[in-house]
Amino acid sequence: MNLSSISLARATILVEAESLDPKGRAFLPDVLQAFGSKYTFAKVPQKFEDIDPQKGIKFEMGKARDVVVDSLTIFKDGLVVDTRSSTEDSESVALDLIAFAAQAFGATVKPTRKLLISQLVFTSALNLSLLHPALEIMAKKVSDAVSETTGQRFDFEPSAIMFSPDYSLTKLSPARFTIERRAEMPFAEKTYFSSAPLRTAEHIALVEQIETALGG
Repeated sequence: MNLSSISLARATILVEAESLDPKGRAFLPDVLQAFGSKYTFAKVPQKFEDIDPQKGIKFEMGKARDVVVDSLTIFKDGLVVDTRSSTEDSESVALDLIAFAAQAFGATVKPTRKLLISQLVFTSALNLSLLHPALEIMAKKVSDAVSETTGQRFDFEPSAIMFSPDYSLTKLSPARFTIERRAEMPFAEKTYFSSAPLRTAEHIALVEQIETALGG
């Protein structure tokens, strides 16, 4: 596996926004400006309509210590941090905001629920046909039938793996785990996209294990 890029590393920390200011001591516009300056965000909410936790109070293009933050959004029921370095970095930024609230307003929030999304682009020689012998047979049948219909040769092959949770169990569910051919890239370039509800390091390790199992 050769990692081309981390396209998204998102950490969602589930916490009630009001619990960050338990005694209502904060004047929100001042807090947002102070927080925007603390992390040198290039875009800070300015207008009244931008300060709505229901829709999301969004900061963009900032830096927390050595972590470049694409965006940080405060919702009524959680914080969402996007980076392109790792979900671990995104988590640390969210937890730093909670520590900031604890110091400034006496918040005692100890978040225990979180959702993660890690997305990677990589190149690999893995062969998804090795998932099961029947897949290669089925792919050839589809290839032959489509080629006969169109009058042009098309060779189909398995192009994705997907694992999903049971989304009927709860409204707030983790993302799917997927490995799929990179859209609009020739198969010969062996480029893949993968998304997972895991920490970035765990995600990379799991893709490497799948790659080993499938001849990569």
